[in-house]
Amino acid sequence: MPYCALLDNHLCKRVNGGIVPCCVNTMKDRNFQSWDELKNSFQYLDIVEEMKDGWHETCKKCEFNEKQGDTSYRQWANGEVKKGHWIHGKLSHIEMSLSNQCNFACRMCGPIHSTTWGKLIIDNVQEIELHEKKWHLAPRNAVPSRHYRVDNLKVDTQRIENLKLTNHKNNLKTMRDLLDPHDLSNLKFFKMLGGEPFLSAEIDMMFDYLKERGVDLSKMGFTCNTNAS
Repeated sequence: MPYCALLDNHLCKRVNGGIVPCCVNTMKDRNFQSWDELKNSFQYLDIVEEMKDGWHETCKKCEFNEKQGDTSYRQWANGEVKKGHWIHGKLSHIEMSLSNQCNFACRMCGPIHSTTWGKLIIDNVQEIELHEKKWHLAPRNAVPSRHYRVDNLKVDTQRIENLKLTNHKNNLKTMRDLLDPHDLSNLKFFKMLGGEPFLSAEIDMMFDYLKERGVDLSKMGFTCNTNAS
């Protein structure tokens, strides 16, 4: 039975505000606005039930990694519980993105996670659409605009415009609204997602907030996505 501790101990907030089971889960409905709303949803409960006897379709990345002999996210999380680092059923691990501000446009990324990608696409819409029409490229093979489509050949510029950087006060409120209802006394690991965390004020806000909530930062693991610039 592929039990996954992430379903019991973990909160993941995407840059668009949605709450998901974890950063590698492929759940389609990502509009949940709180951990409790996610955990009480039929989508989440279906994952929990199916993972008792086999792999849920949204957890296939971990299944693939394990079949390849690699350590999956699920196995890492379960190891944290076995080591006693996480307490079963307690919020122990948080992944959070508060900003998509980024100075790079990496090939595997896109405008959801990079303001630079957003600007590049907006500034070059005609060239992108002409190139894809000429070479009959499917969205998945194109400049990373596959998530920002009206149809196969038209870039959804309005959606990209809506991804513009939000102000820091709103980001801080989002973090407080999400985490204030929860006990953070068992928090052992925090992963900061991007954008590029070291370009924005959100990373300082996050540490200040955790200290305010009584989290012992010297005993909390921390990691982040960064382009190292």
